[in-house]
Amino acid sequence: MSFTAGNGAQSNYHFYPSGRESAGLFVHLDGDGQYGHNNPKSTYALGGTNGIVAKAHAQGFDVLSAKTPAQDNTWWTACSTNTRYMNDLLSHIRSANGSGETWFSGFSGGSEFLTGCYLPTQANTVGANGAVVFGGGGRPWVKVTPFTADTLASMSMHWVTGLDDTAANARDGYDALGKAQASEEYYAAAGFRTSGTWPEGVDHYNIGGRFGTYLGQVLEANQVQQPEPTTTQEPEPTTTQEPEPVAHEWVADVQPGRYHANITVDVPADADRRTIVWVYGPRGTYWYEYLFRRGTGTVQIGDRGDWLSPRTSYRYEVVNGGTVQASGTFTTASR
Repeated sequence: MSFTAGNGAQSNYHFYPSGRESAGLFVHLDGDGQYGHNNPKSTYALGGTNGIVAKAHAQGFDVLSAKTPAQDNTWWTACSTNTRYMNDLLSHIRSANGSGETWFSGFSGGSEFLTGCYLPTQANTVGANGAVVFGGGGRPWVKVTPFTADTLASMSMHWVTGLDDTAANARDGYDALGKAQASEEYYAAAGFRTSGTWPEGVDHYNIGGRFGTYLGQVLEANQVQQPEPTTTQEPEPTTTQEPEPVAHEWVADVQPGRYHANITVDVPADADRRTIVWVYGPRGTYWYEYLFRRGTGTVQIGDRGDWLSPRTSYRYEVVNGGTVQASGTFTTASR
């Protein structure tokens, strides 16, 4: 989708709804060149069952991947312009979809923008609850707006950079590990809750395909934990045998063709109104369609310009209320 900010900066974004009515918002900013954003179906960053989209969905977040409006395809080289663009885009997404808890992530140049430019001036007003900083980061290079007590209490920051992501191993001499560790040191000293993960054998290149895995670990570890309910010992009740409930069948029918598949879903009356049907194919490819209704409805997966492939196996998931309610497989026809 295309978006133009109030300052005239223009670019595009991908938005992936989670299917949860009270979803949070997870915002990802790619590195220089924007490869992950430009190839959203690739398992490099966004796509696949272990990608950023799937892992954030599993934790109840809608996902926004924003491409820099800068002509050089970087986030960090145009601080003020990109900050205004980011704020206007967030306002647009939130007004259209709502949002609960908000998290950011970045890779390389996207991480430098977050830690060096954006959060130092916007952390108090953007309403972020956390950030996951991949492949670098850095100390602020702009004048920092002093972080408020509310910001420090509500927001945590987490760095993930491989031990091999050093200047010696980089084609351009970029010391991502050094920048990441210096960045964490700065924000920890400023009063943020921080963590650093420095995996062995990971560098600036082979971290691709692992973003979602690390992201899922951070989000799961930082969920708000509900207190254990206090219980009192009650006498054993006398019970009568009740008939076992019949499980609701969410998927009524799957009809694969050669280049598409029709999936009929039966959404119960007490379920959320928004249902997402995901289909995952080989090499990290995926499709999705959604229904905004209860009862029976059919979605077509695969259309002109983005067909499924003949004689190919696919896996589908039906997501409602942030939970996978049904899953299965199908194979497209040969002709």
